Amino acid sequence: MRSARRVGAVIPTSTGRQIRTQLRVIEALRRYSEVRDLLVEAGFPGELRSEPAEGGGDSPPSVLQVAVWNEFGTRVAPARPFMRQTLTRHAATLRNELARALLEYGRQRGPSVDRIGARLGVMLRGAIQETIRGGDFRDNADLTKMIKGSRPRKTFREAIAALADGEPVPGGTRPLIDTGQMRQSVRWRVRLAGRVLGSGGAR
Repeated sequence: MRSARRVGAVIPTSTGRQIRTQLRVIEALRRYSEVRDLLVEAGFPGELRSEPAEGGGDSPPSVLQVAVWNEFGTRVAPARPFMRQTLTRHAATLRNELARALLEYGRQRGPSVDRIGARLGVMLRGAIQETIRGGDFRDNADLTKMIKGSRPRKTFREAIAALADGEPVPGGTRPLIDTGQMRQSVRWRVRLAGRVLGSGGAR
């Protein structure tokens, strides 16, 4: 039987492999314990205001408020649940990426926890943006199409008058997409045990 010398003692090669494997497992478990409280978030900052409507008027709502209205709907607009669709459409991809990242992190020379978190954050942000752009949502109402699709852009009253006059409804508009501000405003943040490790996205 071949053997390997370790600190003056003779250890069988097979036993040496077992010891090295056990040490790697112990190190991986130690590293995993460091990230058990890792939290990767993606969403909208409450302080960021949406773009004001033409003609001024009241202070515009926050981008977060607009996102909530879109997600759950209002009395006059249907729900377009882009956040929930993101989890449904991208669940497998996000789960596989998380598993891959944790396997890499468990290695002794694997990436740092903040790099792992940033990688997952960027991916989650991209998944939300992709769903905003291409999710399966109820179509815009004709009034909304008239406002969004007109060039120059019509006011609410102008759009109502145009529909009453039988003006053709413009095409090419998409739910959730107008100026693109909401989609561009998605941000990600990584926290570990309450401490912010990193963040990114729109500024």
